[in-house]
Parts: sequence; C-alpha cells; structure tokens
Amino acid sequence: MLWVYAPGYCNGAHLSDSLISDVVRMHVEEIKNDRPVMIQIDSSIIPDLQLSVWETPLDPAFYVDDHGAESLGCYVHTDRTAFAVKHFNDFTSWYIAMPFDDVRLMQYIFQKAGVHFYNKSGNDIFYAGNGLLVIHTKIGGQQTIFLKNGRMVNINLSPLSTTILDSETGKILFSNF
Repeated sequence: MLWVYAPGYCNGAHLSDSLISDVVRMHVEEIKNDRPVMIQIDSSIIPDLQLSVWETPLDPAFYVDDHGAESLGCYVHTDRTAFAVKHFNDFTSWYIAMPFDDVRLMQYIFQKAGVHFYNKSGNDIFYAGNGLLVIHTKIGGQQTIFLKNGRMVNINLSPLSTTILDSETGKILFSNF
C-alpha cells in the first residue's frame, strides 16, 4: 500500500496524527510548519532527488517516528523521516509525507512491489489482460517492450497512437488508431 500525506487524518469528528498511524500502520507524528518543505530521498534509491510541491508552507506536516520502519528520505535540514517503508506478513506499507510526481520514485516503489514494467520510458500507458497488451503513447518512437514471458519486442510507435499486441507473442494486432 502506498500512502501519501495524511490518509485518515480526519475521521469526520476530529483531526489526529494517530488516525494516520492507524491507516499506514507506522507511528506518524504531526509537526507545525511555517515554511515550504523538501524531502531528500536516500541517495541509494535515486541520487540527488529532492521533492517539493509548493512554494508555500505545508502545515500541518507529518513525519514517521517508528523503529520498525525503514527511513528512505528525510525533510531537508532535519533528521525527521518523511518517506518510509514497513514490511508486514501480508503487505508492505509505504508512506510519503507529501504528494510527489517523480516517475523514478514511483518506478522504484513499484519495482520493489514486484510490478512488471513493459518498457523503461515511463511515458506510455499499458493495459494488459485477456491475451492483449494495449499501448497508448503520446511521444511514440522506437520502443523495446518487455513481455511478461521474457520476450522483447522492438516496435516503432507513432506519436499520439494506440497499438494492440498479442501479449504472448508481441505480434501487432492493431496499430495507429
């Protein structure tokens, strides 16, 4: 499960960081904040990645204070954990203390979760099911598609197109529509 910012913070009657802790299954604390925040992601995950979303203060802000969780990123200029993961027997909980849109970080989380990547660009949309692989692309161009069975398919996609492949063979069934 991937949790962002303040899931469960409001239960309809009151606001509480303990409600976030109940949802994400990590101990989360609230801190008052009067300035814009940035999160420095651990350089072993993605070198030199700092996340920020607003030029205005994020208040309230939250951090993870849980010895059972692995810290993967801290607020800049503090040692407070703003990105963490905690493993349980039946699921893994990921928590990040503010919204983010970095494709590399999302790919890292998905890769750790065992998600299959059909290509490495991060720019195309894939749907798979019932023996079909549907690719929507904005940019197009030469692509290498990695099928789940280990086959690689090299294909030239037109910009702003949809292409449908057989998900086992990689054979093009429909293209450029």
